[in-house]
Parts: sequence; C-alpha cells; structure tokens
Amino acid sequence: MKRKVSDMRVKKSQVIVTLCIGLGCSIFIVIISLIFSDLITSWEYKTLDYRFKLRGDIPTHPDIVLIDIDDESMKAIGRWPWDRSYHGRMIDILTKSGVAAIGYDVLFDQPAGIDGDRSLINATINLKNLYYPLGLALRDVSDDHIGIVDGKSLAEELRRFSLPLKTSIMSHILNVERGVVPFKGLLDVSEGAGHISSNRDMDGTIRRVPLVVNLNGSPFPAFGLGVASAYLQVPPDNILLEPGLHLLLKGAIIDEGTGKDEIRIPIDDRGMMVINYAGRWNETFIHYSFIDILKGAEDEKGIGDLKESLKGKICIVSNTATGYDLKPTPVEESYPGGGIHANIINTIVTQKFLRESGSVGKILILLILTIGASWLTLGGVSWSDWKISTFSFFLLISTYWVLSYVAFSRFGFITEMFLPSAGMILSYSTATLYARTVEQRQSARLTTEMEQLGRELRLKSAEFTSKEDELLNLREEFAKNMSDSNRVMLHDEESIQKIAILEARVESVLKEKDILLHSRQQLEKRLSRILSGPVHSEYQLEGKWEDLQKECAGYGLITRSMKLLKIFEQVKRAAQSKSPVLILGESGTGKDLFARAIHELSSRSKRPFVIVDTPAISDTLFESDLFGHVKGAFTGAINERRGYFEVAQGGTIFLDEIGDLSPRIQSGLLGVLQRYEIKKVGSSSTLKVDVRVIAATNKNLSKEIEKGTFREDLYYRLNVVSVELPPLGERTEDIEPLAHYFLRKYCAENGISDSAIRGITQGAINRLKTHSWKGNVRELENVIARAVTMAKGKWITDADIELKSVKSGTLPVFSKGASDTVKNRVSSSTIPIPPVVEGNDSNGFDTDAGTPADATIDADFLSIMGNNDFSIDKTARIIRESRGTVAHRLKGICFESLVRFSGDIQKASLELSRGRPELSHKVRERMEEYYSNLINVIQQYETAEDAMTECKRRFKNLKGKYVIAVEELVRRHFEKDHKI
Repeated sequence: MKRKVSDMRVKKSQVIVTLCIGLGCSIFIVIISLIFSDLITSWEYKTLDYRFKLRGDIPTHPDIVLIDIDDESMKAIGRWPWDRSYHGRMIDILTKSGVAAIGYDVLFDQPAGIDGDRSLINATINLKNLYYPLGLALRDVSDDHIGIVDGKSLAEELRRFSLPLKTSIMSHILNVERGVVPFKGLLDVSEGAGHISSNRDMDGTIRRVPLVVNLNGSPFPAFGLGVASAYLQVPPDNILLEPGLHLLLKGAIIDEGTGKDEIRIPIDDRGMMVINYAGRWNETFIHYSFIDILKGAEDEKGIGDLKESLKGKICIVSNTATGYDLKPTPVEESYPGGGIHANIINTIVTQKFLRESGSVGKILILLILTIGASWLTLGGVSWSDWKISTFSFFLLISTYWVLSYVAFSRFGFITEMFLPSAGMILSYSTATLYARTVEQRQSARLTTEMEQLGRELRLKSAEFTSKEDELLNLREEFAKNMSDSNRVMLHDEESIQKIAILEARVESVLKEKDILLHSRQQLEKRLSRILSGPVHSEYQLEGKWEDLQKECAGYGLITRSMKLLKIFEQVKRAAQSKSPVLILGESGTGKDLFARAIHELSSRSKRPFVIVDTPAISDTLFESDLFGHVKGAFTGAINERRGYFEVAQGGTIFLDEIGDLSPRIQSGLLGVLQRYEIKKVGSSSTLKVDVRVIAATNKNLSKEIEKGTFREDLYYRLNVVSVELPPLGERTEDIEPLAHYFLRKYCAENGISDSAIRGITQGAINRLKTHSWKGNVRELENVIARAVTMAKGKWITDADIELKSVKSGTLPVFSKGASDTVKNRVSSSTIPIPPVVEGNDSNGFDTDAGTPADATIDADFLSIMGNNDFSIDKTARIIRESRGTVAHRLKGICFESLVRFSGDIQKASLELSRGRPELSHKVRERMEEYYSNLINVIQQYETAEDAMTECKRRFKNLKGKYVIAVEELVRRHFEKDHKI
C-alpha cells in the first residue's frame, strides 16, 4: 500500500511537471510568434502550399467553364486589346446559349472605339447574370476619406452593386483606397460587378480572397462571389455577413429540383475566405478557346452544339495568353487571374471550404502537443533509453504532420504546422534536459543513501555476528552446566539457579538477536528497493506487465520473464487467502523471496514473518522448537519458551526445505495443519494458532512420496496453492538485469562508489548469458559478488567473471533430476591420496605451518558457516571479510580435509559439517567443485613441477597449511597417475 501511495505521488509530481513544461513552452512559442509574426506566418504559409501540392488535383464543379483568350485566339484575332465588338459578340453567344452566369474578367476601364463600345453596351443591357470586374486597392486602415472613388458621386454610383448589409459590422472589413472601374457607359448599363482584389499575403502569393470590402461604408462583393450568387440564384438581400464566422447565402439553389438551401462560407474577421485551389491550371476545369466559341457560333449547327455544351454553366472569360495576368498561387507560381476566380467560384458552389482554426483552437492544439512531447520523457519513456524516447518523439511529430495533412485533404481543416512542431521540439528538449538533471540528482542521492545503508548493514551484520557468538558460548556453557547438574544433583538449588540465570541470558540474547535480525532485514529490504527503483529502461516491459515488473522489483524479484511475472500474478491472488502455499523450485531460484512477497502482499503483512530452517531441526527437540515448552517440562526448562508457531501468531511461518524433514517431524507438523492447534511440551492444554503456512522445497515431493520418505497426507495439506519457479536457465532474459542489480547491491554494501566500478562490459554479459547456471540466481549473485571484490578496473570484464565449468573426466555436478544411484556411487567414492609427507618443497607458495591457534580459528569459522547454511555470502557479511577471502579459506579447509581423510569425500564433508546430514551434502558439493577445478588445472600439465607453477598462479590467495595440502594433492596425482 505504501508503495502504491508512493507511486501515486511520483505520478502526480510527473503530471504537474509535465503540465508546467508544456504550458511554459506553449507560452514561450506564443510570445515568439508575436515578436516574429511576419517571419513565422510566412513559414506557416509555406507548409500550407506544400499540403496543396502534396494533395494534387481534385475534381471541380462540372458547370464551371473557362473561356480562354489564349495564344491561339490572339493569333486569329490580332494583338491585344481587341475591338470590343468581339466581346459584345461573345456575350451575345453566351446569352443565347443559355448560360447561368457570366464572369467577364476583362477590365474595360476606358472608352475605345464608338462602334465597339456600343456593341459591348448593347450586349450588356438587362443582363442580370453578367458580372464585370473592378480593380480596387485595399487597406486595413479606415478613415473618412477611404472608400471614395473618383469623387463621392462615383462611390454613390457603385453603391448599387453593394450588398444590403448593416454598416455596424464593417469595422474590421478591408477598406477601399482607390479603384479602377468600367467606363461610364458600360457601368451605367451593367447589373453586376465585383472587385478582383486579392489582398495578397506578404510573400505575394494569393491564398485568400476578401469576399466583401468596405466601399465608403457600403459592403462591396468580390467578383467570384457575385458570379457564384448569380449561378445559385441568391439575390443580394439573401447574403448575410458575420465577420469571423461565415458569410451566409440564403435560398441557394444548388441543384435544380432539389429545393433551396443555405451555404455558409467560413471567413475570418476581415471577411476573407481561403481559396481551395483545385490544382494546376491546365489539369482542372473545362476549357474552351475564345476563338473556338466564335467560330462555333457561325452557323446554326454550331450554335446548337454550344447550347448543349454551355446551357446552365458558369462561363468565365479571361485573358490567359502568354505573359498576361499571371499571379503566384500555392499550386503554381504563374496562374492566370481568371483561373483564380474560377477556384473562388468552385470553392463556393462545391462547398469544399477550407477552415482555419481560431486563436483559441491554435493555442489548445499547441498546448496538447507540447504536453504530449513532455510526457514522452517524464511520464512515458525514460530519457535514459534515448532510442525509444527519440523514436516516440519523432512518431508523435510525424503523426501530427500526417493528421494535419489528412485534416486538410479530407476535411478541409487547416492547422498550423510550424509553431506546433517548434513547440514539440522545445518541450521534448526541455523535458529531456529536466529529466536528465533530476535523474542525475536522484542517482547521486541514491548512491549516497546506498553507501550509508551499506555501512549500516555492515555494522548490523557485525553486531549480529557478535550476538551469535555470545549465544553460542552461552549455549555451550548452558549445556556444560546441565551436564554437571545431572552428574551432581538435579535438585541442587545452586546448580538450578545457575542454569536459570544462563537460560535467562540465552533468552535475552535471543531477543537481541531477533531485534538485530529484524533491523538487518529492514535495511536489506530498503537497499533492495533502492536498487530496484531506477530499472534500466531497456529491461522494462509495457502495459500491465510494466507495473507488475516494478511491483516485483519492490520485493527483490528482478525479472522481465513473462513466465515469472505470471507466477507473481498468481502469487498476488493467492496472498489474499489463508490457504497454505507450496513453493517448488531448484536451489537458488528465489523461493524465500516469493515467500516473503506472499506475506507482505497479504493482510498479515504487519504481523511476524518467521523463517524456519527445517533441516536444522533435530528429531529430539522439534516439539520444543516448533511448539515451545512450559516451565519444568524437562530438566533445564527453567522458563517457558515460545515455539516458532506461537511466535508467528497472526502472521506467516515459512518452512524452508520441507522435503528434508524426518518422518517424525512430518507427523507432528501434519497435526498442526489439520487443527491449527499446538500443544507445548509439558502442557496439558492446546493453543489455537492463526498462522499462514508457506513451505518450500527443491525436491520432487511426488517421487519422495513414492519412495516413502514424505507423507502423502502432509503433501496434500501443503499443496493447496502450488507455484513452481523456473530455473535461471529457462529465463535467460533475466541474467543481464540481475547482474546489474547485484553489481549495485554489492557495491553499496561494500561502500564502492559508482565511479569506482561503473558497470559490466558487454563481453562479461555475453559470457554470463552462455553459462548453464546450475546454482541459478544464487550462483549468479555469488559470481557478481566475487567479481566486485576481485575487479581490477572500473568495469567488470569477462576476465573478472569466474565461472565454474565441469569438463569430461572431472567430478560431476549433479542436477536436481540426477539418478540417486549415480549420486551415491560417486559420493561414497574414495580418492586414494596417501598421508601428508612433511618437508615438501612449496614451489613458491607461502608455506608457513599451521598452529594450534589455526585449528581453533578454523573451528570457529566452520561453526559460523554451519549456522549460516554454509553460505559464503552470509558468512562474509558476518565476519566482515570479503566474499573472496571466505571462499578461499573454505577452499583451503576442504583441501586439507581431503588430505587428512585420504580422499574420502564423504568422511571429509561429514567432518566439516560437524556431522549434520542436512549440511553434509552442501559441503560435499563444494568440495567436489573445488577438487574438480584443481584437477582441471593439473591435467593440463605433464609434470608436477609445471602443474605446481600454474597452481601457484591460480591459487595465489591460499596461505600457510592450505598450500601444503594443495601441493600434496598435486604430487600424489602424478605419483599415482590418478584421474577422476
């Protein structure tokens, strides 16, 4: 729960920082856009142009027809300008053909020949669907004189072409400064006119058109709007304007027979519409040559064909000859002016409008994207995994670009691209820099805290060892006094009093020992969580597995194996019940860690977690150890004692290596599991116990049941919930993260800074991955601990990794499933080594003879190792020596014992384990391993002298009497030509 609360606080902090960075970067980008508005706007325009070109050509309205005054027409009729009678004739032909609207994009600003002007005027009279262009110069600024064209009378004259809109909405509309209009005779008879001013963007490109401008207080329509309104049969009274929102065409007839509809044209606050260019000039719209139309109308058949082709169409007549009226657009650098008007009309009649997001929308998009870019580093992928982080960022920015293009091409929505992209880059860079700074600070803090915890752990271990020694001495003294008391007189008050005092002291020391043990466990737990906190991002999983992986790490379970994570998921569910749990798995797979995790995940986490090393329980005292005894239960039971089950009341009891229990102890344990009652030794009453039982073993209990060494009914009592942990060989993906975890752990415990040992080289990692790991995670931990101790440089290299391998012809290391017959045959074999011959040359080793004091020290050393399950790591922590020192000492003692017992491995291992069968097999395995390694070295040489030279190098850390044992083993190997 505390971990979840902590994670929630961290996530809350990450969210706050992410929001702050995103908001800060957005504000900065907005400020920059205001300062450099012209430059940034021009860049944004370029992104829009790229989208137009990338989209390509789109279909145009089939009723829009362009009549081009092209080079062919110029060649046929003559140089420009032409006699206006040609234009009058064209208007007559189009009118007779039944066109819906005519946009005659030729500015007749001055009178020409009388006949030509009369012809044009006559063709224009009473045509309400014919629109002529007006050239107007526009300005943003408004004053009393703006909008006056050639005197107020002319402005009044043009007012009849204006829209009947409210003048109150004209404040932001572009104003007319001056203008060029058709000559008076033509203007007087014209029914339709519109401006052709485009108000180009700052780079000169035409992207928008002001649909309405302010002509001295009157709303004057654009040429394209007028032609489109005529085609849609929308009178001026039905055109409404709402600047910043839309221009409304009410009662538009889009298709004959479908009724009237409304068209809402999106415009900005200045009345401008973005032109949706259909594509390149030559590839879009229907085109006719001016001269072809004239020729086609020369006979009745031609007129009939024209009627069929042009009836109901919008005809736009414009000069498209080479070098005339060309303007830059997003789709082409040189685009005829008539084509621009055609695109304006096409945008309106097809209603394929382009909409720009408003200021609020732009800021909102910018804010979301900057926050998203920041979250990639702070809330999603760690900056330390720069490949994934960078890929995710580029994926984000690319996705936005793609979505922007799709929004434009499919939905006509224009979003900014430059500013959001700059915002994302700034936000991602800022967040990455911030995350790196924070993680560096956290790393320094964690390093300091780990070093402090390492020092505290060493002090607690030393204190714990002191209490262990004190307890051992007290027990020996207690046993001696008990023996003396039995020999003298059991009812001797003085003896009884002395025994009582000793037992009280033993109980006191036991309590102190338990307190120290709990304190040390808490320190180890804190250290484990610190080490598991900043998990390498390349080892992280995704989704729910990432959360499960982090949760596992909190219990010291460093893994990315899906198999193990699924087991942990099963364990989490099982933790909520009271049912016993049986954990199966080879030695060193982490059964104790899973047992503790089950306890801490359960509702009993605040209650005791008692570990019972079941092989260490003797048959004669198991009732007292497990259930306790009352005062006076037996000789020496001066005080009442609580057993393991009573100590675990309300909590969890972990029965480790349950498969090694004797039948008598199994029977007693079965009774507890059946009734959850215990009966103390010497008591006549039972005591109810509320404990959760977790058992673990590395044995195949089904086979043990078949052999009759394990009770079937006890197995079923324990096997309510069963989990089997896979060996390390089946989850090789965990080797690298575990190696890094153990490296940090032992550096912290030994006070080694990150700068002293920076990490593990890839070569060393590759070597670790190819090893078979018979000892599983425990073996890997030992290898890394040894490497930390023996490392010569700032990196753990493959040369620092000592892996034990067994070659053919050497002593085998048996796996869990090896045949018992084979095991017994080899275990009971005798290595024929004669007694030690004094005075042998040491061949360069330190050969100071052993003293009686050495034997005493060895006995104490073996006693501590026996009390710690012959664990080199635990012993090293207790005696405050390096793991290498402890391993070399044990190796020397094993060699000496082999010599002393003439190679009888079984007798030698029994001696070193002090006759404890539950430890004898572990000692035997180590002894076989040490001796096989020695034989591996010896077999590489043909003479004893050469072999001793190599042994001098390989076993240089062995001292004194242990060297004599090595020397004798080497010499006798060659004398007897002995091979294992």
